[in-house]
Amino acid sequence: MASTLGGFLAGFGLCLLLVGAALALVAGEVKVSREEVERLYNLTHSQPYVSSMNALATLGNYTDKLASVLSQLGLTSLSNALGSVGEAAAKMREVYYASERAYNAMPYVEKLPVIIAGTILLGLALLVAGLLKIRGSRKRPV
Repeated sequence: MASTLGGFLAGFGLCLLLVGAALALVAGEVKVSREEVERLYNLTHSQPYVSSMNALATLGNYTDKLASVLSQLGLTSLSNALGSVGEAAAKMREVYYASERAYNAMPYVEKLPVIIAGTILLGLALLVAGLLKIRGSRKRPV
């Protein structure tokens, strides 16, 4: 029974150790991305970006109607170009909201190193406890 418990503890500890190591690799990438997320957030929430986004959305209502008229006149290449104005505004709005979500998630990402350290330490402790339990459960010759 003790060797089974020891095997479980050692296996679970090893799993936690591997998960912690994988999280440590991911955390390095996330830390580098923080500056990029802040830069993107500041860009997409700047006055020129918001003004351009709103202007494109307003123009998009008119250009869609104009594009259909141009298409009927046979000017399809110009019609397609004008038709993309509304789509551009929609994409700009998507980037605006995505950068906001990423920026708001950053405080939680800062807690990641503590979680990683705890996972690795707990994994090591369980691994050692399991190995000690297995070693202690072996029958000793008398």
